[in-house]
Amino acid sequence: MTGTRVGHFEILEQLGEGGMGVVYKARDLNLNRLVAIKVLSTTSTPDRRQRFVQEAQAASALNHPNIITIYEIFEENGAEFIVMELAPGKTLDEAFRRKPARLTEALDIGAKVAGALAAAHANGITHRDLKPANVMVTDHGEVKILDFGLAKLSEPITRGSEGTTVLANSPNTEKGTILGTIAYMSPEQAEGKEVDWRSDIFSFGSLLYELVTGQRAFQGESGVRTLAAVVEKEPQPLSEIAPAAPRELQRLIARCMRKKVTERAQSLLDVKHSLEELRGELESGQLSSPGVAAAILPAAKRSIWPMALAALLVLTAVGLFVGSRWSRPQAQTVYKPVPLTSYPGLESHPALSPDGRQVAFSWNGPGQDNTDIYIRLVGAGEPLRLTTDPGEDLAPAWSPDGQFIAFYRFGKNKGIYLIPALGGSEKRLCDKLFPSQGLTLKIAWLADGNTLVVMEGHSLNLVKVDSGSKAELLLPPPYDKGHFHREWPTVSPDGKSIAFIASGDLQDKLLTGTLSPNNQIAGQL
Repeated sequence: MTGTRVGHFEILEQLGEGGMGVVYKARDLNLNRLVAIKVLSTTSTPDRRQRFVQEAQAASALNHPNIITIYEIFEENGAEFIVMELAPGKTLDEAFRRKPARLTEALDIGAKVAGALAAAHANGITHRDLKPANVMVTDHGEVKILDFGLAKLSEPITRGSEGTTVLANSPNTEKGTILGTIAYMSPEQAEGKEVDWRSDIFSFGSLLYELVTGQRAFQGESGVRTLAAVVEKEPQPLSEIAPAAPRELQRLIARCMRKKVTERAQSLLDVKHSLEELRGELESGQLSSPGVAAAILPAAKRSIWPMALAALLVLTAVGLFVGSRWSRPQAQTVYKPVPLTSYPGLESHPALSPDGRQVAFSWNGPGQDNTDIYIRLVGAGEPLRLTTDPGEDLAPAWSPDGQFIAFYRFGKNKGIYLIPALGGSEKRLCDKLFPSQGLTLKIAWLADGNTLVVMEGHSLNLVKVDSGSKAELLLPPPYDKGHFHREWPTVSPDGKSIAFIASGDLQDKLLTGTLSPNNQIAGQL
């Protein structure tokens, strides 16, 4: 196609070729700028063309410095074209070619990729085909993720290949479809199950593993064996391949690559900030690499040196501790409050995420006359707005796994709602709730992740997340009387005990008890 014209673009030269099609460098004759044009297969069905348009439209809405910008899509002579930002550089597999990156470089690239994916996930977009060939480092040192959402268009190929594969009769990415690149796909992808943003987290872990070690996390003699390794085997421990990698990094990568999605890291935004912190500590010298001493010493001395060094460190620490105890009195630790937010308007009902890294809160944000639910990172970042209903959304409460937020809504669509912490479609669990929208509102989760304790009238009620069914939480006499208001439910981490405020007869009581299977509070109140 070199030298030809497609639409208002002049094709200049071929840049690359892959399973998704051929990429050309082109000139936009209308705007006189250089762009990249990907020419996709001409064998697309109408269904796949429609999904291509939907995915490209969604990806083009992403405005992130580490995601290649999509300018437009069009069709000509039966072929689909996608016009993108031209970013000269090398993909990760070209730049490193099975050799490890410098640790600070791996942390920097990993943090930028994680941040870009987190932004996509917050907009309901999953990449599905994250791999080194889809991440580019430009000639200016910028990191760019390619081919967002285009994994849905992958053509079926043989099962023994290491390339992108779809192993199903249906063109849709439904349950039963294997989609992605074998060595980097998640176990749920490999088994043809439904996937969500957590599939990207596994693929990200595989990519970061390779950046740090210089070798793939999963590899076999054939595509089938690689696929089996993804589902059944654990990668070789980082400590054996890259002993200089900090233990914190080893644990972080391992969490991203857990086989079970519920045990995997749940937010790449958290991963991004962890990687940034690790890089800062490494560059400042605060972070120690466990394998550095062993890596630089001759093999003959390794068996003696660690014990001698450990003994010296222990003796030094003891000496400093004893000396400091005798030389001066211990200083008291002084804690100073640090504001989490300072936005105009009213912010209320703060709730920390289970890992303590994010805070959810209610805020009648700038220019609004109603209150919505927002989340933001503790100490950094802009707030992410989760709800947009004209009603008042109050008292957010994180699920035990940090994936969902429950809240009260007052107004036309009143009820108790559930929404993913990354944003997305909300679900109304029930429409009858505590009649007052004062600051005493609170929701508590049981440890099962499927039961809420909410206030309604004078009582506490259990609400099931999956069905929305409700049951009153019963109290023994005399607290079962209607004039005792029950407020501020708080459940212990193991879900066995509950504390709440019982108010009435001109006095308030703080009560605790155990939760029994028959929806009763037992024990000594």
